[in-house]
Parts: sequence; C-alpha cells; structure tokens
Amino acid sequence: MLRQGKSTLFCGLMQQKGRIFLQTWMFRVFLQSLMTKATEKTRSEVITARVEALRRWLHSQRLAAYIFPSTDPHAGEYVPEHWKSREWISGFDGSAGTAVVTMTDAGLWTDSRYWLAAEQQTEGTPFEVIRCSRNVPTAEELAEWISQHHRQDGKKTAVGLDMYVNTTESAEELKTQLELRGFEIVDVDPLIDVWQDRPDLPSAPIEIHPLELAGRTVAQKMADIRAELHKNRADALVVSQLDEIAWALNLRGTDVHCTPVFVAYLLILPHRIILYVDRNKVTSSVAAYLKENGIETCPYHILIPDLADGQADGTPLKDLRIQFDPATTNYSICDALGGQKASIVREPSPIASLRAIKNEAETASFRSAMLRDGVAMVKFLRWLDEGEWMLKDGQWTMNGERLTEMAVDKRLTALRAKQDKFRGLSFDTIAGYGPHAAIVHYKATPDYDA
Repeated sequence: MLRQGKSTLFCGLMQQKGRIFLQTWMFRVFLQSLMTKATEKTRSEVITARVEALRRWLHSQRLAAYIFPSTDPHAGEYVPEHWKSREWISGFDGSAGTAVVTMTDAGLWTDSRYWLAAEQQTEGTPFEVIRCSRNVPTAEELAEWISQHHRQDGKKTAVGLDMYVNTTESAEELKTQLELRGFEIVDVDPLIDVWQDRPDLPSAPIEIHPLELAGRTVAQKMADIRAELHKNRADALVVSQLDEIAWALNLRGTDVHCTPVFVAYLLILPHRIILYVDRNKVTSSVAAYLKENGIETCPYHILIPDLADGQADGTPLKDLRIQFDPATTNYSICDALGGQKASIVREPSPIASLRAIKNEAETASFRSAMLRDGVAMVKFLRWLDEGEWMLKDGQWTMNGERLTEMAVDKRLTALRAKQDKFRGLSFDTIAGYGPHAAIVHYKATPDYDA
C-alpha cells in the first residue's frame, strides 16, 4: 500500500523518511531535466524565430508594435486552436494573458495563476514575463510599456491590432491610451502572412441539447430575450459569445476544448432568427431542428459584410435599433454597424442574466452530474490510497505502472468516462508533484511528467 509520500502528489511536500529517497528523487528530477533540455531549446528557438519573422513584418508595415490578446472574435477565454495567436507567438499556453512585440522588446502579461508557468514556458525566448494583478493588463499599462520600449526613430508611430479578435470596449480603450502617447492604431492581422501552418477553423458537427436537460424551449427563450430587448427599446440583438448562442438555441458543439460550444454568430431580429455558421457543421437532424424552431442559417463569415451593407440576408436594418454588448462583441462588428449609421444600443447582453436563473431541469442535472463525478473521485482516491504500491528507485509503481502526474490524469479521466452520460471534461486535470505543485494551473506533459 502507498502510505507515506502519496500525498506529495498534490501538495508537493517530501514526507518520506531518510535521505535515500530524497537523494534518489532529486537525481531522478535532475535526469528528467537533462532529457528535456533539448526539447526546451527547440521550443525557445521556434518562438525566437517567430518573433524575428514578426519583426520583419512589422518593419515592412512600418509599425512600432503589435498587440496579441488571448481572445477570439467571440470574446472567449478558451478559444479554438485557429485563434491562439498569443500562444503561437509567445509559447505560453495559459488561458489569460497579453503579448506585445516591438522591434526591440517583447512582453507577456499574465496573472498570478500563471506566473511560474509563463516564466518556464518563455525561458530562452525574447519575452519578458510581466506579473499582472489582473488576468489582463489595462490599456494604460500596455500603451505606456509600448511608449517606453518602441524604437524612437520618429517614423514608426503606429501600433497593429486585429480588431476582429478584440472587443469593442478593449479596442476603444487602447485607441484612447495610445493616441495620448502619440500612436495610432492600424487594424491588421500579421498571422495571415507569418503563421504558415495555422490550424483551420473547427468543423465538428453541431448537436441538439435535449429539452429534458435544457428545461425551456427555444421559443420560450426567444420570448424572454425579446422582452429584455424591449426594456432597452431595442429591436434586434447581435450575439457573439458562443456559450450564449448554445444556451439560447439548445445546441451544443465540441469546437472549444472542455467547453461544449460551436463557432457561430446569432442575429435575433423582430421576426427572424439567423444563425451565422459553417453549414457543413449542420447535420440533417440539426437542420430539421432549426427549421422546426424557425431558425435560418447563413455562412459564418458573412455577418460583418451583411451588417456593413445594412441588411441581414435581405432584411433591411436601417430602421432597427440593434443592441450589442461592447464588452463581448468584437470591434469589427461595431464598426460595421456604425458605418451604416444604424441605431445602436450599447448594453450588456440580456442572455447572461437570463441563463443565470436555472430552471428545475438544469439544477437536477447539476446534482446528478456532481453525484456521478463524486463516485468517480471516490474510486480514484481508493485506487491511490489502497493500491499495492511499491517504492523502487525513488518511484512508486503498481503492477508495472508508474505513479506520475500523467498517470493520475489518465486514471481519473478513465473513471469519469465510465460514468453514465459522460461527454468530456469540464477542465483539464491538475495533478502537480514536487515543484510542480506550486504552479496553480499546471498541466503535465511528457516533457515535464513527474
């Protein structure tokens, strides 16, 4: 049985008697660091090469700097691989952070959950990790840093920013702060030129969320949404956030890791509901469901051109008061609406507050899911506590299986997967041993599996 030492898997404390185990464990970690050194070097060289390519692009565009947020066009915290631009340029894979690259410097801001991980992942690269008290820096902090670190040649005073992946609120704040320091913002995406192997947009099929789990029909939800719009004297609503779209339409997807959503926009008009989505994702059963609920579809990429043309699949928009949430809607949508002088209502999305009120079907599902997950966790703890573990050469093993962080993840995920109605994890397992236990949002990989 595993007794002394097993709890170190989670708290990182050495509780084994004698110096032999401590020396063996330290030597194993030392060997592990030697084995991964080549991988780390390759990683840092790749990131350095990407920064150099970006700087060549900056020079060709006469830009002083470029800002990479963590978000996508839908203001998601967790985003599809296609939009992981901050991770691609910096190598840091946390869910929150901002990267900025100038011709001479590179900075990465993130909050305390990721300080240790960010420093580890950016070691040997051009990036300096800047510890932030929030999950993202303020516009003032970014503008001031750029002002202090850009090349003072009197020419490059423009800063690049992709308005399509920045919210209206954040883009306007950046514009104000940069202009105060003599910069202008240029709406441009360098990744079209410098990210050669960029992943495609996800193409997994959309699924219907059963009514017995949703608790309310699409018609009921639309009536609630339109009633809230009426309070703001709005006629229509642009919905960008993927979780809000999934909730409103009782649909689900697998486009984002650990999040059951699909990439789309939703436009709710007085007498129409239009889902802007890749139609290849719509199966025959989903197509029949959409028709039954009066939901039309248009190609995903034509929402902004539609808004800029002042129409939505033939429906004129000029006489409508259109509501959108500046905190979650990308600036490109705002710009398209403003270009047509449409009547705009800048208010938070009503869906957020509506979906916060859970109905009986939803609360019952929560309790059932937690019960099933609790069963899986108890079985896991019994495996960890009562298994016939043997300590050999500083490593716990049972029937040839090594007790490592990834082994813990694999076992716990397998036990959860055996439970009825399991669809996937809501969050990656965090199992940290030794020094890894101090990393708040740590995820074991083959390179760092302890």
